[in-house]
Amino acid sequence: MRPLKGVKDVRNVKDAEGIMEKLLSHLPRLSRRSRVAVAVSGGVDSLALALALKACDADCVALTVDHGLRAESAGEAKTVAKYMRKLEMPHVVLTVKANVTGNKMEWARTQRYALLIDYCKQHKIKTLYVAHHQDDQVETFFLNLERGSGLKGLSGMREVSMMHGIRIIRPLLAFPKSTLAAYVKSHKLKPIEDPTNQNTAYKRNRLRQMMAEAFPDNAELPARIAQAMEHLAEAEDFIADAAHAALAQCVEQNGTLEMDAAAFLSLHNLLQYRVLLSVLRKVSGKPKPPRAENILAALKRMQNNEKAFTLHGVKAALRQKKWRFSKEEKKR
Repeated sequence: MRPLKGVKDVRNVKDAEGIMEKLLSHLPRLSRRSRVAVAVSGGVDSLALALALKACDADCVALTVDHGLRAESAGEAKTVAKYMRKLEMPHVVLTVKANVTGNKMEWARTQRYALLIDYCKQHKIKTLYVAHHQDDQVETFFLNLERGSGLKGLSGMREVSMMHGIRIIRPLLAFPKSTLAAYVKSHKLKPIEDPTNQNTAYKRNRLRQMMAEAFPDNAELPARIAQAMEHLAEAEDFIADAAHAALAQCVEQNGTLEMDAAAFLSLHNLLQYRVLLSVLRKVSGKPKPPRAENILAALKRMQNNEKAFTLHGVKAALRQKKWRFSKEEKKR
């Protein structure tokens, strides 16, 4: 499923309808085979996605997550239910029961996806549509740039990805929010405005405000950045494929991975990094990767032919010109 390129920023309702035809022709082959789910908060982006799925005759259920963070959230979920009845689309409200811990926005995202994924699994739904759009993609680029992310982070969100066995599809990544707003307006639906999106206590909101102030007359900038991200994504895919091919040369036996030391050192530094990262994640079984600086330090040891090191719960040992990686035994 390739991104839709060349979608311009339009505010005219008629033009928006024409552009959305591209999306409608993009969806049916993925959504008519079996029931899919779509996350609908009631915002302009998720309403546009629900309208598009309805227009392409998808067998779809709309899922709204009520995080319970604002007094208005229950009423907003009822408004979404009313809109979905108008579209004749089944609708379910999923309510978060857990208490807030740590970063509120990160907590909300974790709880939201946990409920969405759990619902899909319980109802044997294999595909979940979410409504991230071009503006979200560009904001993600700058947030990851600030964190010092590598190629994968700067490539942004992918149109198709997997999460706990559920396929996540983001078909709106090429569409500016203004285009989606015009499309929703043409269907006479009033999107729900979440005041949290205006709260500058959150970094993403501050970034959005800064970009609007810095580039008030450059409507083409987000599309250009999104295009650059597509180029980065292509480079990322090439490196990932090459790393996967190199990783396939490793021998796995009884939870231990073994690789030829000379073959590993013959790889480009980028591929060495990716292969070692994959090995550490596979052997350790941990969902989160080790810190980049720790991987780089381990690579330095391997390049210097040091005999052993431990990282991310994995023991690495150089024996008979081969590196062997095994899970670190827990101390009693």
